Amino acid sequence: MQTNQKKHPFIYSINWIFNIGIIAVISSCFYRLNQITGYTGDDFLYHFIYRGEWPTKQLSAVHNIFEWILSTVNQTQMWNGRFVAQSLVQLFMQFPKEIFNIANTIAFIIVGLLINLIVRKRIQAVNPIYLLGTYCAMFFFLPDFGRAVLWLSGSFNYLWMPLIYLGYFWFLRWQYLPRKHTGLFTAFIILLAFLTGATNENIGPVFIILTYFYYVCSTNPRIKQYTYPCTFSCLAGFILLITHNTGEAASEKGQAFQIKTIIQQLIQYDGILLTIAISLILILSIQNHFRKIDLKSDIMITGLLTAGALASVGALILSPQIPPRTYFGSVILLITACLVGLNRLIQLTKLTWIIPIGCGFVISCCAFQRYTNVYPHLLSNYERFYTAEQIALKAQKTHRNTIFVPGMNDACSYSAYHETAYLETGNDPDVLWENTWMAKYYGLKHVYLDNQIKIKSVASSLKKYPWVIRKIQTLIN
Repeated sequence: MQTNQKKHPFIYSINWIFNIGIIAVISSCFYRLNQITGYTGDDFLYHFIYRGEWPTKQLSAVHNIFEWILSTVNQTQMWNGRFVAQSLVQLFMQFPKEIFNIANTIAFIIVGLLINLIVRKRIQAVNPIYLLGTYCAMFFFLPDFGRAVLWLSGSFNYLWMPLIYLGYFWFLRWQYLPRKHTGLFTAFIILLAFLTGATNENIGPVFIILTYFYYVCSTNPRIKQYTYPCTFSCLAGFILLITHNTGEAASEKGQAFQIKTIIQQLIQYDGILLTIAISLILILSIQNHFRKIDLKSDIMITGLLTAGALASVGALILSPQIPPRTYFGSVILLITACLVGLNRLIQLTKLTWIIPIGCGFVISCCAFQRYTNVYPHLLSNYERFYTAEQIALKAQKTHRNTIFVPGMNDACSYSAYHETAYLETGNDPDVLWENTWMAKYYGLKHVYLDNQIKIKSVASSLKKYPWVIRKIQTLIN
């Protein structure tokens, strides 16, 4: 890689320029979606020290690191074991929403970069066409986008977790070992393995297997010594996760072994990517480039990631509920598998530029069309939240304890309000969960739903598509 960089410094410089431009464009578009997404569901609850599903007499916001740790421990013991994600939710709910908007945009960008680093190893070698295709594929294929990516509570459970397990897989994929500070690296990689096991119920087991496989099959004795420390660390994180999932598991209604549903949803959410990945594996195998086990070979990585995606879906057979966002991890793994396989296929064909440019153009057009379709729906949802927020803030200033706010309108799957708990109608708001927590968050006594309330207008800048989208529309028209 370093040799190629010396031979083609101009190409690498061009890559940097295009990649920075792509990141700037995607960041502006994704950041705008965060701007027109408000709080909903569990968000208001996690502003306070967690002591249960409903407010208690000792209700208090988190004021320092000790209360933050206490709240995380309480939530882990009383509700679910996702302490990695939930600690971040509770942390960011102590700051203005704008802080989350920026951080969530950065997280989305880094996830795309990590996928490409698994393909090309070094940041300077990332192909701009691959990078653009990755972000478009994430926007187009990630299931339940609103609740898994834009919703504050949901994003930490799904979008932010690939930062951990893709980062960990980068070390496995490239068999990385530092030349110096091996002691610090050992502590770091064992901790990263632990956090990877604790990311998600159907992703942790996949990486336990991958960890053992990669280290035990390594021909490097220095790498092989991490086999059991990292495997057991990853296993420990997963055990901690599933053994503390008592509260949420008890609240779920349904039955396990919903095989028919899993197959139907697998086809719906993973079907296209899975077909592409399997096709690439077959084509590359026919090319006879899979002659021996090489942990760094593209065909091996494509196969392992595809198998990992299927295993993560198979793990859902024990789940009583199977919402679309549980397929999030499998889609991330399949996007990575497809990109790795495509990269290898391009190296074997004379049509080097036609394949990635054609694929990139198609997925970019699909993503652009999807963005312009969903933006008005998200904006409409946000206007209702914005109206409720402005009424609540005004009530704070005028020392009123009771407010009437509009409810939510229809939401698409790209909206955080799609099938998420929001305000309900009722004469006694104290028994309405979301109404109660919204009231507590704004320091009010009661929040009533009234759809006759006039919807307030948001800033004119939010009503418009991002500048780049407007320019593209102008060119098309």
